[in-house]
Amino acid sequence: MQRPQSDPISPHANRLVAYMNGHPDTILTYAKYFGKEKNAVSAQMTSIDSAGFTVKVTKEDGDEEEIIIQFKQKLTGHEQVRGVLTEMAKDAEEALNLPSTRPPSPPPSSTTLTNNIHTPFIWPNPFVASLIAVCLIILYTPDYFAPQLHPFLREYAYIDWNSLYATRWLVLALHLGETSIVAWILAKKGEPDMKTWFLWISFTMFLGGLVANHLWNRKEKKRE
Repeated sequence: MQRPQSDPISPHANRLVAYMNGHPDTILTYAKYFGKEKNAVSAQMTSIDSAGFTVKVTKEDGDEEEIIIQFKQKLTGHEQVRGVLTEMAKDAEEALNLPSTRPPSPPPSSTTLTNNIHTPFIWPNPFVASLIAVCLIILYTPDYFAPQLHPFLREYAYIDWNSLYATRWLVLALHLGETSIVAWILAKKGEPDMKTWFLWISFTMFLGGLVANHLWNRKEKKRE
């Protein structure tokens, strides 16, 4: 069965055919009932599209034949294949009085592997995180900490910290950008756990790249 590239099942056809051929008893059941091949001893799926699938049947006398089994209704998406094939197997088994040959759920396609993946939060190094936290607190509250410093350091702090007013906004902008990227990655993965969302977002907002790098590095390793 030649399937057009515009067919919604076409991008997933090879994976589905390979998976179903791992369950030859189910394919044979389809051939015997829907293909009316009562003398079939083995069967192999060769193609599938939104209209149906093609099965290569081997008969008792050794002859081979290709048959086309049509779906009752044309499929509009690959996510419908599992339910339709399962229902067809059930109907065939009941009609032929056969034990269940129905396979477990087929593996998810590559397009769904990126969805609904839990990404556990990775805690940053406590010492480095504490050091950064102290620096950030002092950076954003110099008027509170400077009076408590040694006179020499206090003078340095007043002059230097006040002159670095723009630095606060730069750090804030960087952390906001990193947090946005982290949120985008979690959303793309379909992270289901709200606590995980809170930990990644809040810690990235406060500590920036120290936390975000864990998520980025994990993504890069996965690509490799």
